[in-house]
Amino acid sequence: MSYDNTAENIKRVEAVLFVSNKSISLKRLVEVLAMPPDAIVSSITELNAQYSKARNSFFIEEVAGGYVFATRPEYNDLIRGFYNLEEKFSLTQLNLEVLSIVAYHQPTTRIEVDAIRGNIDSTFHVRTLLEKGFVKIIGRKKVPGSPFLYGTSKQFLTIFGLKSLSELPKVDEIKEEFKIKERKHETDTLPGFE
Repeated sequence: MSYDNTAENIKRVEAVLFVSNKSISLKRLVEVLAMPPDAIVSSITELNAQYSKARNSFFIEEVAGGYVFATRPEYNDLIRGFYNLEEKFSLTQLNLEVLSIVAYHQPTTRIEVDAIRGNIDSTFHVRTLLEKGFVKIIGRKKVPGSPFLYGTSKQFLTIFGLKSLSELPKVDEIKEEFKIKERKHETDTLPGFE
C-alpha cells in the first residue's frame, strides 16, 4: 500500500480520529493504520487545510500527546452551554491553586501540597480534582506510610489545550508576566515557586 497522501489514506486517518472521543497518540495511530508517522501527520495537516478552506466548525488538534477532533475556539461558549461544562469543570480559586501546585511539582503527595500552601489542609481540594479528572494517583512515595503520589491527567492537558506538560508556562515567564520581582526574604516567595 502506498503511504502518500492519497484520498484513501487521508480518509482512513479521519475515520479513526472521528470515532475516538479522546486524544490518540501518534504511536497508536501508526499501529491501527499501519502507516508511517510522517504520512499520518501529513494526512492530518491536509485534513486541517480542507476543514479550514471549507470553514468547518471543527479541526484536528494535537493535544495531550496525541490527536483529537476539536471545535474551533469561536464555538467554545456554545459547546460549554450544550454540555454544561461550566459546572462540570468549574474550579474554585483554591482548587486551581492546588492544581497548579500538583502540575508544577508532580509527582507530589498531599502533604507536600499542604506544605507548599503553608501547611493548609488540601484533602478536600485534591479529592475534588480527582473526582473531576484533573489529577490522578500515579503511585506511592517510598517513605513510611507510603502516601499516594499525584500527577495531572490527560484530561488536564486536554482541558487546558496542552500537548504535554512541557507547554506549561515556566516560572520565570509567570514572574515576568505579572511583574513579580525577586524576593529578598524567605517569606516573600511566590507559593510553590521557591
